[in-house]
Amino acid sequence: MDARSLHGKIAIITGASRGIGKAIAIEFARQGVKGAPETVSNDYADGVIKATLEAFDTYGIDILVNNAAGMGLGKMGQVTPELFHYFYDWNVLAPYLLTQSVLGVIRQGGSIVNISSLAARVPSHQPPMSGSLTLYCASKAALEHQTRCLAAAYAAEKCITMNVIAPGAIGTDAMLAQPEEMLYRLGKCATVAERLGTPEEVADVATWLAGGVGARWINALPGLSFDCARSQHTSYKRLGMEDLPRIRATINYYLAPDEGGHGTHYELGVSGTVPGQRDSRVVWITDIHGCEKEFDIETSGFALHKHASDISVYSANEEKVRKKYYPEMEDFLLQSLQHTGATRVFVMGHITRRHSVGEVDEIRSRDPRAAAMIPHPTMFAHIDQSYAGARAVLSGWTPIDPSKHRHAIVNAWRPLKTVHRDPLAVCDARSVAESDLEEVKVALRFESSEGEMVQRVNTTWEVKANPAHKWYWPKQMTPDEVLLFKCFDSKEDGRARWAPHSAFQLPLQDGSPRESIEVRALVYWEGQEPV
Repeated sequence: MDARSLHGKIAIITGASRGIGKAIAIEFARQGVKGAPETVSNDYADGVIKATLEAFDTYGIDILVNNAAGMGLGKMGQVTPELFHYFYDWNVLAPYLLTQSVLGVIRQGGSIVNISSLAARVPSHQPPMSGSLTLYCASKAALEHQTRCLAAAYAAEKCITMNVIAPGAIGTDAMLAQPEEMLYRLGKCATVAERLGTPEEVADVATWLAGGVGARWINALPGLSFDCARSQHTSYKRLGMEDLPRIRATINYYLAPDEGGHGTHYELGVSGTVPGQRDSRVVWITDIHGCEKEFDIETSGFALHKHASDISVYSANEEKVRKKYYPEMEDFLLQSLQHTGATRVFVMGHITRRHSVGEVDEIRSRDPRAAAMIPHPTMFAHIDQSYAGARAVLSGWTPIDPSKHRHAIVNAWRPLKTVHRDPLAVCDARSVAESDLEEVKVALRFESSEGEMVQRVNTTWEVKANPAHKWYWPKQMTPDEVLLFKCFDSKEDGRARWAPHSAFQLPLQDGSPRESIEVRALVYWEGQEPV
């Protein structure tokens, strides 16, 4: 088992005080999972979720293990309505309600594991249990099929896995208290190993299904993770846009204050004030490789180009970046935008990202007021400058009079190594209405080179969710590729004036933080009217 795949995950495990549940909790803890062992009743599933989120100061759950179960014997003549409901409440309803609550907060790549029993498929006819396990067997069978149905409905949509473990006779303390003759029969008949299983062996399987290497494609029904994973494993004959491989992933949109969002003013750079509440939507994101010519910065607001550079060799040298990479990118941008009539390009600045979102979360956990202006992937849909924000930028950086010529702010984003996590996605401007944009003022708080805390206000667009949006990404983007996208264009004749963009988590991502360099450039079209 690769412990890195589970370290830091948030898990809820029901029935974790003994037996199989306890073994799973111990193994999870050994692998770095932050767990919330629970004994679940039918009426407080939402409370369990809320308490877990608050306890770990998080916005999502990674793993749910429904292990708690109703046990007991009852022959036909002894079964009462109360006993019938007891079995189905514990073995079917409770897992359903907890799954229902978790689906609202489970993260991409998460796992739901339900513990059933071999008895769901092979009813025991051995005395003294013959006929006594009917309700237990039936309720566990219901749990299995319930899992299949829920997986069919939600596994692909949420980019998660949902599975059932159906062990045979397991040597828990409760089982070992049974008569020796019965234990011998169970061990001899139930497994090819001719022995009882151990809780630790079930825990190994649960840990594997919860995120172990090799288990990420497994679901209660074969192929349910296909849409999440197919772009990573399948080659396609690219005939048109509808044939391009695509994945399901979460884009975080603007959330209004009355719905729990941060509002139109907030401070960024203080870890505790980074807004956490977003309108998270699972969307289709299409790989544009093979159809790059379908996109142009004047129509879709973005374009993907090939361009070799040795920037990755010296990207840590700020002075060399300015002296060498800036002129290189000015020439490249002018050539790439030549078909639009662009005449001049000036690089205004750059940002290099080498850190993950998790590093900022770690700072927040230590000191909520710490300065945390660490460049990392921006995980929500936005445009760097609103119209007002662009005017503010231009007021301090105008080598050519913008009132006389068309001008635009264009960003050029390049990975410093092949992207395997937190890739950048862009939204086709033709699918975004201006009414989808919300102007937000962000106070950027950071430490200056002199060691003083400095604050600068930037006015940006954040994006409200709309099912019409069409998102794209260059899968496994390499350092010899550059993604251009507009943040502002002075021209108001119907061409694309901006392209919303956002980093997003791949359903099964792993590995070291993404590394990239992004330059912001001012482009002029001398001789073209500014509006």
